Amino acid sequence: MVAPYRGSDARFGTNPVCIALPATPGRAMFLLDMATSQIALGKARVAANKGKRVPFGSVLDAQGQPTDDPSGFAGFELTGALTAFGGHKGYGLAFAAELLAGVLSGGGTIQPAHERRGGIQNQLLSILIDPAAFGDEAAMDAETDAMMAYALASLPADWDSPVLMPGDPERALRAKRAATGIPVDVTTLAQLNETA
Repeated sequence: MVAPYRGSDARFGTNPVCIALPATPGRAMFLLDMATSQIALGKARVAANKGKRVPFGSVLDAQGQPTDDPSGFAGFELTGALTAFGGHKGYGLAFAAELLAGVLSGGGTIQPAHERRGGIQNQLLSILIDPAAFGDEAAMDAETDAMMAYALASLPADWDSPVLMPGDPERALRAKRAATGIPVDVTTLAQLNETA
């Protein structure tokens, strides 16, 4: 699904990384949850199903060339690849996530020696830290609150796009969709029905 930096074909999953800090009574949790690709596979697939373009270079075509055409992600047989966000840095993070989840879990990496049994090789590694083990939780919460307030107080470069915390766009979208429903194009709906 994701090509190595300077590569032309998919060798990694999107290897999401999630970092969360607990909420306090005065604020929502800090939640960074992102694919290590420039765009998530699901977003590429939905764009392909709708006939829309994606940012140029976020996908590679079947020949390994950068494009803005996500049609290689329509359906279930993928052609082409996603590219890592941030060039070599995102690739390094994707590689680290693959090794941490695949090797430390004992479940194996995505490399082809592992039997797929009709699916993909997709492991998970969770590291849970009890903040109380490091000291005064109230002081940590206060420092987190202060840092969040400091970041949010930055004057926006574009007044129509305020500074946000990781997780804010998703919280807003969840509230909107809870009120109005989840839009699904007919092609994506057919694919969901086919796999159900």
